[in-house]
Amino acid sequence: MLLVVFISGCASVTGSNSQSITVAAICDSSKIVKGAMCTLVNDKGQWFVESPGTVLIQKSFNELTVSCKHRDAYGILVIKSSSNANIWGNVVAGGFIGAAVDSSTGAGFNYQPMITISMNGSCN
Repeated sequence: MLLVVFISGCASVTGSNSQSITVAAICDSSKIVKGAMCTLVNDKGQWFVESPGTVLIQKSFNELTVSCKHRDAYGILVIKSSSNANIWGNVVAGGFIGAAVDSSTGAGFNYQPMITISMNGSCN
């Protein structure tokens, strides 16, 4: 019974270590830039997506750096991860080993699902 309590909070068991992220590059505060090439990087890997678009990344405790380029325009944004409810279930239930596993796999964390990057330079 005690094992069930510990596992029920474990994000590695109940959640996923991957997440879909939608990226949109904008120019002049509102104009969506189509065709900007964007790169997303954290300590788990590197992913590519054309804006506007969605990409599946591996979650991490660490920050996610998103950079986009389109002709003479460039934008970069650093996104912090936030802990999700599953990792706190481990702490409350006393499952510090599970919390450590969730931290190392990224399953206990999420990034914001929609990222908007303001481009600097000429977007034409």
